[in-house]
Amino acid sequence: MRESKINVPCVRVDELPFEAPAGHTVVYKDGDQTVINFGCPCGCGAHYGGKGWNVTENEGKLSSTPSFGCYPTKRGDAGPDGNFHWHGFLTNGVFTEC
Repeated sequence: MRESKINVPCVRVDELPFEAPAGHTVVYKDGDQTVINFGCPCGCGAHYGGKGWNVTENEGKLSSTPSFGCYPTKRGDAGPDGNFHWHGFLTNGVFTEC
């Protein structure tokens, strides 16, 4: 379990490589839903995201609700809450861990 929280800036990109850099984010529309995919903020390279988040942009900085709960993968253990690998919010262009 990590001792400190992991917070990283959100960086908008056109696509994510297989090993996604922390905080690199793709946002697009699929019909009437917004899709957001991002590299795990911890830096493990895993991709997370999908449909169903409310995404807004203010002065080029993304925010979304509700929170993102990234479940453990073979690349990492559970995070500080003992359940999610990384769990937090995207607010004003920063992924902030709970």
